[in-house]
Amino acid sequence: SLYTKAIEVLQQEQLHEVESALLSTLYSNRAATHLQLQDYNQCLDDCQYIIQNIPNTDSNNNIKVYIRAIRASIQLGDLNQASNYVTLGLEEHPQHSSLVKNQGIITQLVQMYAQGNHQLQSQQYATAKATFGKLLAESPSAISFLLGAAQADLGLGLTESAIRLTKRVLMKHAQNPRGCWIRGQAVFLM
Repeated sequence: SLYTKAIEVLQQEQLHEVESALLSTLYSNRAATHLQLQDYNQCLDDCQYIIQNIPNTDSNNNIKVYIRAIRASIQLGDLNQASNYVTLGLEEHPQHSSLVKNQGIITQLVQMYAQGNHQLQSQQYATAKATFGKLLAESPSAISFLLGAAQADLGLGLTESAIRLTKRVLMKHAQNPRGCWIRGQAVFLM
């Protein structure tokens, strides 16, 4: 991409403050592109690079980096990582409304995820299905949410649905043990 080419050119030079700000903007915009393309790991890589290696020259751009890292982490289902990005962002920008809002969202998602897992353990499959459905509405590609929904479907005897959900996981992560187990159980019960 053009962002990558521009980053490569700038990284070959000694960076002054202006070029450092430009490099930060390029990484941030490339992270936004990765987020839009649902390439969440690449988005996180760019955000992490900015946070660790580029001095905070543009406050608005820096906040965007944290928000993008939070959103990518949520889409990956890594709520702990999302929470860490909120904490880091609030350390640099205390009480920023977008960061505070995301902190509340993450707290709700963590509570729902714990509730869904408790419902699965208590064999309350219909309730767990609804809970994981809400989580998937927020983060449709999160592996842990997909597998929770698949396990709830399996408990309800909805083997075809469990197979479809596990297929979504195993297409990207073929060796996921929980995905393999749930899929194997669903196939066995068919």
